[in-house]
Amino acid sequence: MIPNQEGKLLFTVRDIEPERGLLDLPGGFLNETEDPIDGAKREAAEELGVIVDIIECVGHVVSTYGEDDYFVLNIGYHATIAQGEPRALDEIAALEWVDPTTVDPKKLAFVSNEGLLEHWRSYRARHPHAA
Repeated sequence: MIPNQEGKLLFTVRDIEPERGLLDLPGGFLNETEDPIDGAKREAAEELGVIVDIIECVGHVVSTYGEDDYFVLNIGYHATIAQGEPRALDEIAALEWVDPTTVDPKKLAFVSNEGLLEHWRSYRARHPHAA
C-alpha cells in the first residue's frame, strides 16, 4: 500500500481477468519459499517498475480468488517508493491514486481490497504522518 503526500493510495487497473478493468492494490502471489516482504518488493518492481521500502505490516485479510475460489492470505504492507516512478507494467492497464476514505467498493476488484482499506484507515488513524 503506497501512499502519496495527499494521503491517496496507488491502485492498479487490472488488464487481465478476473475483474479486468477494476481497481486493485499492487501485489500478487508469492513464489515457492519466497518471504512475503521479498514478494511484495518483487511485485512492486514487476507491476510498477519501482523499488519500494517496506515500512510496516498494515494488516491481513483471508479471501478467495478466481473461479475455483482458491483461499488466499492477503497481506497489506505500508510501502514507500525508494527508487523510480510508478508506471503500468505487467498485466496492468493503468495506475490511479485513490482516496482510501471515499473509494467506491463497486470499483474494487476484490473484497480483499475492501478489508485491506479498512486496515489502512485504522493504521493511518494510529500513524497520522505515515505517507
